[in-house]
Amino acid sequence: MNPTPARVLGYYLDILNASPLPVCIYDRGWKKECPLTSEILGEICAHPRAVMIKDSSLDPTHRDAAIVARSSRPDLLLLTGDEFSCPAYLDVGYDGMMTGGAVLAARFLRRMCEAHVAGLASEVSAVDAHMRKMLLTVYGGESITCWLTGLKHALVRLGVFSTTASFLQYPLTNECREGIDELADSNALLD
Repeated sequence: MNPTPARVLGYYLDILNASPLPVCIYDRGWKKECPLTSEILGEICAHPRAVMIKDSSLDPTHRDAAIVARSSRPDLLLLTGDEFSCPAYLDVGYDGMMTGGAVLAARFLRRMCEAHVAGLASEVSAVDAHMRKMLLTVYGGESITCWLTGLKHALVRLGVFSTTASFLQYPLTNECREGIDELADSNALLD
């Protein structure tokens, strides 16, 4: 692909310039398909059609570049896609979260945002600790072995989904299933 910085920036600017609609940029960071540096992100954020950034880069330089860009674009909406670092992003000025696990964690994310706005740092920390523990169980531990099927199994246990069937038989280990069942039986998926 020859993903030089100029070509990557050109790729994003072509999309932003051609779109008749506002654009949300999904910042996945330094992925080999289309590596986005913090410098390129800063230039993208300056474009008037870029109205929202979902930052799943896990890179503090990207977070900082978005915050700097927003100083001249107060209407730019900044959301973290990293459910394991929500308080850090809220503390530097991000507006909220848009996470892959939000279908399960939304109530905790909302509580964290409300507590943050109210200045209740200890409440933010308590909710974050509970959510992290719950999500790590659902996702299959620190290695995130069962992300998709663990999430689906939790939703089956909540009566939202009827199956954990997934693309290419994504794994659901017995350990992950048992951990989710314990969470569901103790009501920890909801509280």
